[in-house]
Amino acid sequence: MRILVSGKDALFRRYVCRALGALGHDVEAVEDVAELAGRALAAAPDAIVLDVDPPALAALSAGATARAARPGVRVVVMTDDAGCVERARRAGFPRVLVKPFGLSDLRGALLPL
Repeated sequence: MRILVSGKDALFRRYVCRALGALGHDVEAVEDVAELAGRALAAAPDAIVLDVDPPALAALSAGATARAARPGVRVVVMTDDAGCVERARRAGFPRVLVKPFGLSDLRGALLPL
């Protein structure tokens, strides 16, 4: 599966990329959420893993734009903020992982709904 991983925290982004790579996925990190939609068009991912920190609006907006650019792409939102969970779900992202989570949780979130 081709996966884009986006988030501001470089250490966490690198950890998620390594974990997904170890599971056999083709992974690309996207540091700036402003680049996410463009990379989604160019890279044609099967899934996007989006690390959302408060304020979540910019990251969730970028996720929505990327999803519009690649209809059918799975978007998994990760957050450590309880308020972001509801905002993500209201924004149409049913796949939300709350940190800390395990690798099996991430793997499960990437499965078809």
